[in-house]
Amino acid sequence: MSSCKNLEKLLERLDRLKHQGLNQTYYIPGIWDYKNQNSSDVIEIDPYEYLSNFIREYLITRVNSKVNDYLLPLSFYEQDKNWLAKGGIFCLDIRTATSWDHDWDQKIVKHNGRVTELGTFLKAFFLLPHIKNLNLNILYLLPVLKPGKSYSKGELGSFYAIKDFYQLNPDLHDPILDLPGDPFPIETEFKALIEACHILGIRVIFDFPLRTAARDNNLIKDHPDWFYWIKLDYLNEYRVPTYTIYEEHVQPTRERLQKIYTLPETKKYINMFSFPPNKVNEKAWKELLTEFEKDPTQNILELIEEKFGLTTAPAYSDWINDPQPSWDDITFLRLYLDEPSVREGFFDSEVPPFLFFDSIKTNLYPGNQPNTELWEYLTGIIRFYQENFGIDGARIDMAHALPEELEKKIMTKCLAFDPDFKFISEELQNSNHHIAHKKGYHSIIGENWWHEGHLNAENLVRLLKELPTLSVPSFACAETPDTPRAAIREGGRKFSRMIAVMNFFLPNTIPFINNGFELYERQPMNLGLDNTEEGRYVLDEDDLYYGRLAFFDRYQLHWLNDGVEEMVDLISKGQKLRLKYWSLISNLESFYVTGTIEKNLVQFGYRNEEMELICLVNLDFTKEKSINDIVGEVLISSVPGEITQKLRPGEFRVYLKK
Repeated sequence: MSSCKNLEKLLERLDRLKHQGLNQTYYIPGIWDYKNQNSSDVIEIDPYEYLSNFIREYLITRVNSKVNDYLLPLSFYEQDKNWLAKGGIFCLDIRTATSWDHDWDQKIVKHNGRVTELGTFLKAFFLLPHIKNLNLNILYLLPVLKPGKSYSKGELGSFYAIKDFYQLNPDLHDPILDLPGDPFPIETEFKALIEACHILGIRVIFDFPLRTAARDNNLIKDHPDWFYWIKLDYLNEYRVPTYTIYEEHVQPTRERLQKIYTLPETKKYINMFSFPPNKVNEKAWKELLTEFEKDPTQNILELIEEKFGLTTAPAYSDWINDPQPSWDDITFLRLYLDEPSVREGFFDSEVPPFLFFDSIKTNLYPGNQPNTELWEYLTGIIRFYQENFGIDGARIDMAHALPEELEKKIMTKCLAFDPDFKFISEELQNSNHHIAHKKGYHSIIGENWWHEGHLNAENLVRLLKELPTLSVPSFACAETPDTPRAAIREGGRKFSRMIAVMNFFLPNTIPFINNGFELYERQPMNLGLDNTEEGRYVLDEDDLYYGRLAFFDRYQLHWLNDGVEEMVDLISKGQKLRLKYWSLISNLESFYVTGTIEKNLVQFGYRNEEMELICLVNLDFTKEKSINDIVGEVLISSVPGEITQKLRPGEFRVYLKK
């Protein structure tokens, strides 16, 4: 097993612990069981014995003797330049998706004896057979880096508030691996997970929030001037101004910015800001550092707040009049040492550096003095995880707001290590596909989630005609971690099944399964897109997780929902067919859109000289649609039951015609 050294170390630790006995009840949902994934009940296991058997029976038997090191990116030994475009993505929030009430006492606790019921890297092993059973081959991980603690939201805080970009989140370590005086290294635990993914042919993509940081980020100690500061007295009233001259949220164009620079609301807002603490009082700053160095476990931001009456400025959206509240747990990094050139002539030198729409969108409004040391720091982050953890791709959160030069530096450094490393742009507008492509991105998230979440025949036909024109593929999904769940949209479970199948046959897209989608999960993870505060209350009031959001709170997915097996089978079969007919589906010249045959009935497909795939979807969730003139072999249907010459309510069906 020299090709997976970390997995071997994990196995050694499990074997050593196995003989000691956990002496504690440990339940898992049956669908996690690699031996019988169709169980809808819970099973009791000894986690040491179970996981050691899993590694031996499920993983080691798949090790390829020709592979020297499974901690290297998968492209080092399985070259496929199109791996992202033809892949199927499973998006995983480890903290939530592997949370489970192991003693079945109807609550999730961080510490229950030696057991944590929150998600861990070790428990992510349980989900690998589930992901393989879905036939998906890309694991997209929401942030797993060390989070901050200041101004945390909810019960647990957001994993997007990063305190240290070069450390893994210690809360994702599983304490059942520890021995007295001999804790198991979290780095080894995570490396073993990466090796296991690569053994199974699953590539790993990281989500990196590089534009923002936790309010108490470690960089504050050595570089307070890399942050924006406000006077603590103003914290409760701090918010970006609302400008009544605009009726709704709008983009911060140069003309609009220079108009609102002069308004009283802006001047009042700017008055809340301060120069960095080391500039305010250099002597007091040195004294603070001396105090901190005596006990580095202290929170440096709390010391600054106490001694200087200053705090880092909460972040917010880069849209003028965005109804979202400020993002109180994160702050923006100061990418330029001077102010955006668009401000020239509007403010004097006595004004401290202040956060505003222009300094958020540095891609459009850069300064003249790049913060080169910070840029070097940011440029090395993704490369660090390539070299040390063998990741295969990355999404850069809010990358659209980064200076293009910085984006290029990051990409160049990563591609020098792995030419087949893939970058996903957070770009949410399909119309900006050409910009993402020009910058070197291999995919965009796009806006398909919105069209599918508000699906009608007109929207679908327009989307089908647009997708083949995009320079890079976009995500095919009806939900993301930031949006409402598909299962609460019109049509409910019929809609979820319909969209689950359809997304494997959309042109120029990458199927994207958000963890919980396959379970008919209803509760959103976050309220960031297309949602309101009321959107968090979609579960029954007696549900243990009513009102909780996975981004911030203890949450357990509803793994025991009925009907999960049918969704797993649909997703698995959909991806299998997509790969079987990949040469046809990937050839955009073979794609056609018939359009709306009749109200709520849409047809599209792919054809060449040898075959044709005919895709039909009934967007009416109450009425059947006749399709008597369609002939061919039915490859897949989103609705179980007998196939007739009528398309059932909410059905998506694919025919093969030769």
